[in-house]
Amino acid sequence: MTATQALIAAQTALRSIRSLPAVTLSETSLGFTQLEASFGSYQIDENSHTFIFHVEGAMVRTLIGKDLPRAYEMSGNQLVVKSTNPSEHWRVAWEHY
Repeated sequence: MTATQALIAAQTALRSIRSLPAVTLSETSLGFTQLEASFGSYQIDENSHTFIFHVEGAMVRTLIGKDLPRAYEMSGNQLVVKSTNPSEHWRVAWEHY
């Protein structure tokens, strides 16, 4: 599945908005929706290439107040982010134009 996503990062805050393509009824039952958005602050550890995203607001209400550890890498003109939780198997790449 390909999604269009915007990542807005400032010195102390992070905002992510993702628009997913149309989904089927079975995908909807698995939790896929048309739009996902969250915002909050973050702390970066440059030595380990990780950061903690402190979710202050999100369309998925159960994420609010959570601290989400993430790993990141720069690859060419892309920022690649993935979970540090070994049971989560996802990654997102943002490209700088």
